[in-house]
Amino acid sequence: MSQDSLRAGDPFAGLPGHPMMWILIGSELLVFGAALIGFSAARIADPAGFAAAQNHLDRLTGLLAFSRFKEEVSHKIIGGYAEGFQIFYCDFENFKYFNEKYSYATGDQLLKEFSDFLIEAARHWGECFLCRVVGDQFVLYLSCRDEKGPLHYADTLCRRFEQYQAQHYPEVRLRVRMGVYAIEPGCLSASAAIDKANFARKQVHSNTRVSAVQFDKKLEVKQTLTGELLSGLPQALENGEFKLYLQPKFSPKDL
Repeated sequence: MSQDSLRAGDPFAGLPGHPMMWILIGSELLVFGAALIGFSAARIADPAGFAAAQNHLDRLTGLLAFSRFKEEVSHKIIGGYAEGFQIFYCDFENFKYFNEKYSYATGDQLLKEFSDFLIEAARHWGECFLCRVVGDQFVLYLSCRDEKGPLHYADTLCRRFEQYQAQHYPEVRLRVRMGVYAIEPGCLSASAAIDKANFARKQVHSNTRVSAVQFDKKLEVKQTLTGELLSGLPQALENGEFKLYLQPKFSPKDL
């Protein structure tokens, strides 16, 4: 990717392909801004300091570790600096089969490429944080000012990377799923915001063409009801309140 495309800040000016060290440095750039030069110099002048900094990063992609991501976003929310920002939670549908088909090493390579893609896209909006939660799950914190809204932007990201994947790994069709939560004044923690975006992601079903879902009032009600139901399951199990019903997939007359 050319330096001109990086300076332009266009999220679709290029596709994955940055060297790994650029990911490490680039991730710190997203977090610390002008501290990029100091961080780069610390690699040589203070190896111990560089090693300590790496503890806050995901070893595979160079993005922030999930714990550090939550710390940074919590600071923004508690400090009242998160107005106009959103949480984007994404993963791949069918990623397990991708690993089985291409190998786990190739799967890791795809995750690196996806992290590059997210860096390129997210840096367009200025201050932002990115992390890999676990496996193929990623979270972004940024202020999307797309004229069509963050949901349209999320859907565009999903489809853009799907096109890249289909071109370079055509034997498996991967689908990117993304949930979006616009941080509200009543949101009190990063964990709450991430949970809402993740809940929205889970509403992306394989039998629809929708790639992204935004958390709204209807999903808030559904999330509350789901939480109440799950919290009552252990007691219901202990009380023997479960009843098992068999719904055969064939007619007994055919036996």
